[in-house]
Amino acid sequence: MVFTLNSERPKKPPLAGKPEWIVQQTAPQETTNITRYANIEKLDSITEKLNRFKEECNNFKEALIDYSSTNNDCMSVYNGLQSLKKDFLSFIKLIVHIPESINEIANLFESILNEYNGSNYVTPKIKLSLLNELFLYTVAFCLKNEAYEQIRYLLNHSYYSKNSINFVKFNIFYNSNEVLDNAVKLKDGRKSPFGVAQYWMDTLNTEFCSKKELIYADIFCFNVSLFQENNYWFPRTYVFDIDNSLMRKFLRGLKSKERLTKVVAVFGCNTTSDFIDLFNKLSKDEKVRELVRAARYPWASDSPDSIFNTDIVRCEELGTIN
Repeated sequence: MVFTLNSERPKKPPLAGKPEWIVQQTAPQETTNITRYANIEKLDSITEKLNRFKEECNNFKEALIDYSSTNNDCMSVYNGLQSLKKDFLSFIKLIVHIPESINEIANLFESILNEYNGSNYVTPKIKLSLLNELFLYTVAFCLKNEAYEQIRYLLNHSYYSKNSINFVKFNIFYNSNEVLDNAVKLKDGRKSPFGVAQYWMDTLNTEFCSKKELIYADIFCFNVSLFQENNYWFPRTYVFDIDNSLMRKFLRGLKSKERLTKVVAVFGCNTTSDFIDLFNKLSKDEKVRELVRAARYPWASDSPDSIFNTDIVRCEELGTIN
């Protein structure tokens, strides 16, 4: 029998105003950068567009590497990176106009990961936390634009990690937040139980996406990870949008044959039949059930919505509506 998640909904955690230690950053030459990215979009040649996009990826990586701080305060280091975050979010919008550019983004993420992975110093660890955040923003933007081929590539790509014998999946970007997480929990006596998730909500770039859209991306990554072996993604932001309305809308959309056909590749399947068979198998798998049960904060009474929640969609309903 397909299991059903607890449908009880706790109250949404209160969001205080932005703490004093969050400094609003203005990206240098921001207007110039946006104009430059717009000019890339206007180029006629796909090859030229892609080459220019590669240049922007390299420029971003070099700027990130060049950024240094003598301050060992985690929050100060992360605040100092906000202008680079804003610059990244400006040129990442090109991925819907240059589909092949998603390969370059994956390469960029992989390169930054291996530049800093394994370091014991504060600044490199904080840069890896930024990488995790930028990964989520990228997924959020693709979901917003229904760029499922780009999402498929990001979430099914095998990433090289110098610290692993084998290639790894996208959860490699998740495992670098301990330093920032602990810093946020203790900063200014707030004792926030949400850690880095709280910080992401406090510093959300609302010009790029909404809070709901970023949380949707986080929960979406969790659901895709359930279809992959040795890949688990805990959606740490889910408590900030208990309704999960965007995720629920996506899941209900799987009843449509047309929509199901568009997204099966994101879950690693070639056909709708393959997806339905795998869905049915995993929904009964005790290991997967345990992963779903474990996807909650210890003190929370609810979990993020799972694709196997039969209150939302049942296996026999998948792809049944023309």
